[in-house]
Parts: sequence; structure tokens; C-alpha cells
Amino acid sequence: MAIKKLVVGIFVLALVGVFFFLSSLNFTGKVVSGDDKMESFVDCLNDHNFTLYGYKESFDVTAQLSLFGSQSSKVNFVDCTQYPDKCIGMFVFPVWEFEGKRVAGAFSLGVLSGLSGCEI
Repeated sequence: MAIKKLVVGIFVLALVGVFFFLSSLNFTGKVVSGDDKMESFVDCLNDHNFTLYGYKESFDVTAQLSLFGSQSSKVNFVDCTQYPDKCIGMFVFPVWEFEGKRVAGAFSLGVLSGLSGCEI
């Protein structure tokens, strides 16, 4: 029984690791690097009115922001702790708002690129 729990735990950790690795890939499968490229990407998301909502201390929100590296502070972000009135009706975080809709969930950089038309 203990071995089964250990195997399941290792499997879950491996899946989480794969998720974070794949989140750093764009559609071409290249690993994203370089502050200039990331800065341009974040600027483009902001120009297209992409906004991230969540609680800054939340693991999922922190993980989403970490994909932007040193440019994470430039992402349009609404901290629901500071602005709860802007987060009414949201129950699962992070939430991305774009094109007049709100979608819950963490997105890879590749998915954000595809949704926004911004190159990474």
C-alpha cells in the first residue's frame, strides 16, 4: 500500500514537472528565452488588453506569472486581494480576460501567443 502511494506521488510530481516544462515552450517547440523577446511579448499582450486576475499569493497565479520571468511585473494583473470588486463572480484562479470574455485557467505562453496573435 505504501509503495502504491509512493508511485502515485512520483507520477504526480513528474506530471507537474512536465506541465511546467511544456508551459515554457511556444508552438514551434522552442524554449522561450531572452528578456527582449519576453518584454515584447508582454507589451503585445497588454496592447491586446489581456488581463490576468487572481490572488498573488496563490500557487497557480504565481506559477502563471513565473512564465513571464523578469517581465512578470509588466503583465496586466489585477490582485483580487486589493481589488475584490473587480473579481466578483470569479471562483477559480487564475482568470484571463481578453476580447470581452473571462476564461479560468493557467495558459502556456504558446496558448497565449495563439489567442493574442503576439509572437513569442
